Amino acid sequence: MTGVDFFSFTTDALSANNAVAALLSLTAHLLTESIERMSVVVYDLVLDESHTGQYLAKKYKEMVASWTISLDRVHFVLQDNAANFVKAMHDSPSSSFGCFTHSLQTVVNDGVLAQQPVLDLLATGRTIVGHFNHSTTAYGKLQEI
Repeated sequence: MTGVDFFSFTTDALSANNAVAALLSLTAHLLTESIERMSVVVYDLVLDESHTGQYLAKKYKEMVASWTISLDRVHFVLQDNAANFVKAMHDSPSSSFGCFTHSLQTVVNDGVLAQQPVLDLLATGRTIVGHFNHSTTAYGKLQEI
């Protein structure tokens, strides 16, 4: 990318509950020459090995290099707080920080799921959804309603 002196990135590994593959995503955040803020997904790749910190660091460096961006032009990387991402960024020359929103979500989620009434409500909801997912008759009646 020409005309840009420094880049900041966000990165995360993504997968769906029913997915057999995980993706590593890298999004560039930059200011254009006219001082306009831009965010561009510059790379998504399938993670085909164990998601170790060493492997993620290697892939991060490859993704940045594929855009001919030298690591000394990387201002900052915001990453997932998982231990493998922390290790990956520790092993790279880029400054990085864990995502505060991810930390907050983890704390709130752990706090909410520690409450027995919430767990009971979730179990009841899962039972109801499971019933309609496994019975075409019940599902058809639900659609009618």
